[in-house]
Amino acid sequence: MAGITQAQYNRHMAYLNYASDELKSIEAIKGKTDPRLEKLCMDYAKSVLGNTIYAPWLLVYAAFLGEFKEGWIPHDYFEMIVAPRITKIYGYVSTIASLTPCVFTFPERCKMPNIASFANGLFLTCEGEVISSNEVHKYVFDRCDKVVFKTSFSMGGQGVHFLTAKDFDSKKIIQLGNGVFQEYIKQHDVFEEIVSSGVVTLRVLTVVEDSGNIRVCSAYARIPRSADTHVITGKSILLSVDMETGQFDDYAMMPDRSSVDKHPDTGTTFAGRRIPRFKECIAGIVKLHEQYRACRIIGWDVIVDKDENLQMMEWNGNCPMIVGPEWLHGPCFTGLGWENFWRK
Repeated sequence: MAGITQAQYNRHMAYLNYASDELKSIEAIKGKTDPRLEKLCMDYAKSVLGNTIYAPWLLVYAAFLGEFKEGWIPHDYFEMIVAPRITKIYGYVSTIASLTPCVFTFPERCKMPNIASFANGLFLTCEGEVISSNEVHKYVFDRCDKVVFKTSFSMGGQGVHFLTAKDFDSKKIIQLGNGVFQEYIKQHDVFEEIVSSGVVTLRVLTVVEDSGNIRVCSAYARIPRSADTHVITGKSILLSVDMETGQFDDYAMMPDRSSVDKHPDTGTTFAGRRIPRFKECIAGIVKLHEQYRACRIIGWDVIVDKDENLQMMEWNGNCPMIVGPEWLHGPCFTGLGWENFWRK
C-alpha cells in the first residue's frame, strides 16, 4: 500500500478491470505476452512507482508493443497520483466549454467554433451578453446553417447534439442543461476523404515543464466510423501522427487493438496522407497553452478545416487520457519527475 491511501486503492480496483480487458484484447491478436515482460513490469512498478499494483497497466503497454520501455506512466498511476497534483481546479475549468473564450486569445489562423452558450438559465454570446430565448434561434443561425450543442461535463462523445434551423427548439436546449453552441466544422479534404459522416478529431497532448516550456508529447487522429456522426470513445479508430512531419502512420488501431491499413467502412487508405500546415498548427496549440500554464497538462481536440485553419473544438485539462499517447509515442513524460510523486 506504499504511496497510496485506502480510498485510492479501492478506486484502483476499477482500473484493474480496465487493464485486464485491454490485455485480453491485445493477447487475442498478438498471443500470450512474454513472461519476461511481466517480470520487468512488476520490478519497475515496485522499484520506481512504489507499488506493484501499477504493473498491470505497464503490462498492457508492453504487451501491445512487444517490449518494455522505462519511463512509461501507467494509466492508473497518472489518474490517481499525477493528475490531482498538476491539474487541480485549473484543469476543471476545461469541463465548462462556455468559459473557453474567457481563458484563451486565439492566435492567427487558430479558431474556436463557439457561437453562444446556455449557462444557468441564460443564453449568452461568447462575450457574455444575454440573448433572449426568442432571439437565440436567429442569433445562432444567422452565423451558420448547422450547429453542434455540447452539454457541459460530457465526455467520450456523449452529450453531443446536431441541430439545424428547422429542428432547433430553445425549450429543448433548456432541458438539456448547460452547454455550448459550436458551428459545425467542415473538415479539410485530407480528412473528408477518409470519412465524411463525422469530423475527424486530432488529439494533441501538451505538458508544461517546470521551466515553463511547453512540451508537445503526442499527436494522433481519432476517426469516427461511417455510422457515427462524431468521434465516440470505444468505437473510433486511432491513427498515429508523425510528430515532425504531420504524416499519418500507414496503420491505424481499431477498438479491439487490431491494425488496419484503411478505413473499414470507406476503404480509404491511411498511407501517404499528411496534415496540412501541421507545424503551424502545433505552434498555435503551444501558444494557447502558454496562456494557461497553471494547468500543467492539456489534451487538445482540434481539426484543420477546409480553409486550413486550426479549429479547437475542446480542451481537456482535468484528466486527459494518456493511454493512447503512451502506446503511440511513449514514454512521453520522462524528465518531469512524475515517477516520484508517490513519495511526497
